[in-house]
Amino acid sequence: MNVRTFAMAMSLGLLAFAPVAGAQRASLAERVAALEQRAATDQGNVDLLNQVTALKSEVQALRAQIEELQHAQQQMEQAGRNQYLDLDGRITRIEGGAVLAPPATPAAGGHAVPGMDHQATPAMDHGSMPGMDHGATHGTE
Repeated sequence: MNVRTFAMAMSLGLLAFAPVAGAQRASLAERVAALEQRAATDQGNVDLLNQVTALKSEVQALRAQIEELQHAQQQMEQAGRNQYLDLDGRITRIEGGAVLAPPATPAAGGHAVPGMDHQATPAMDHGSMPGMDHGATHGTE
């Protein structure tokens, strides 16, 4: 009797399982649809992630370019300062040499400045703007 009871229990179990299996199949179709929808959403997320990654790369490249340009600007500013100081020093030496000890003739003094007439030069205004022609008064006396 044991076997008969067992067979009957199995039959009843299978009959009870048949509607559940049908419900699982319907539920399975719903689950597949939900998974497909999630996959479509995930693809959208992947696209957004790719865009964010591309934007990060672009920002990094732009930052590197900004750093290079800032460095070049600093180098140009320093070169400009150096040129200004060199020019100012040369003008000061020329002005100082002409005012302090103007040579009578190039042979006598031995300190001739090329391109300058060797007359006494009036003192320049040191407050003048950079880039102004400091030699404009030469030869006007």
